[in-house]
Amino acid sequence: MSQPTVRDEMQLLHKLRLGLHSGAIGPHYQPEIDLHRPGWMGFEALSRGAKQTVLIEKSRPAYQALMDNQLQLKATSAKILNADALQFLTQTSQKFDVVFVDPPYQQGWIDKVLPLLKSVLAEDALVYIEAEFAIKDDAEWQVLKHGKAGNVF
Repeated sequence: MSQPTVRDEMQLLHKLRLGLHSGAIGPHYQPEIDLHRPGWMGFEALSRGAKQTVLIEKSRPAYQALMDNQLQLKATSAKILNADALQFLTQTSQKFDVVFVDPPYQQGWIDKVLPLLKSVLAEDALVYIEAEFAIKDDAEWQVLKHGKAGNVF
């Protein structure tokens, strides 16, 4: 499967924002973690009442952009870390109600992240994953909703 285009990504972001605004996507955000995503879901969660978000970004330029956005938005409840998501998941003891995962495609990230998530999830937590393939139910995970925008599942 090919990498999603910028157009695919923009269509997906638009659909997610519509879902958030219409209430179709309405998880309980207390607290929330944003892995690999450019941070907009973390900031969106804060704007909707989340007490805290943790945004993990390994890329230094992207991390700096998040820090700049945090200042502009006065998002003092956003904890932004310039770190490796896998390392963070193995080291944190914090529990999260919502986790957004949007890793680089074609690099096996989903298989690396999913086993580590169980240790950071609060009871009844929700995980939102963007992937280049459809996520399937298994003994550990139940898919509640799924969809596709362009090449993104």
